[in-house]
Amino acid sequence: MATMEEIVKQADLLGYRGEKREEYLKQEFKLLEERQEKKEEAERQEKKEEAECHAREKKEEAERQAREKKEEAERR
Repeated sequence: MATMEEIVKQADLLGYRGEKREEYLKQEFKLLEERQEKKEEAERQEKKEEAECHAREKKEEAERQAREKKEEAERR
């Protein structure tokens, strides 16, 4: 992913000046911002899924332990 500095350099290399340069920079900065937002949303979603998986595993472990205790009590 390009950085802001790289975008400015690219505009210079393309020879953009004045309004054309400003429009190019606005467009590229907007794309950069959108990519960053998507990346952050993906990271949030991944953390949420990991937390849900961990919670599900804890619940399943607690249920297994309860089942084992019940079975042990029934054997006595």
